[in-house]
Amino acid sequence: MFLFREIFRNICRRKGFSLLTAAAGAFLFLFLGIYMGNLENIRNALETLGEKLPVSVKITNDNGSEDIGLEIRAAQFDAFAESGIRDLVYTAQAGETGKKRKKRDLYWNAIPL
Repeated sequence: MFLFREIFRNICRRKGFSLLTAAAGAFLFLFLGIYMGNLENIRNALETLGEKLPVSVKITNDNGSEDIGLEIRAAQFDAFAESGIRDLVYTAQAGETGKKRKKRDLYWNAIPL
């Protein structure tokens, strides 16, 4: 009870300072609400960005120096093609690995068009 009486007495004595503190708190909550709403809008825009803008992808080797003649296994290519990509453009060249073994591997040579 004593605490509430002191708080009320302090508010009445220093009206200007109390009003300034309350206004600063209100602006803080206002800007915090605007900031959180803006973050939500940006997150939604980023999630739907791929649906609105066309994205093109170029597959290269590990260091990015080669994009022609890559040897991509058929299983890896199938997994990539089944990942939901539309309008997939690729070229394929059948060949063997050159190693002598019973089962031959089929490689896809990715050549950008």
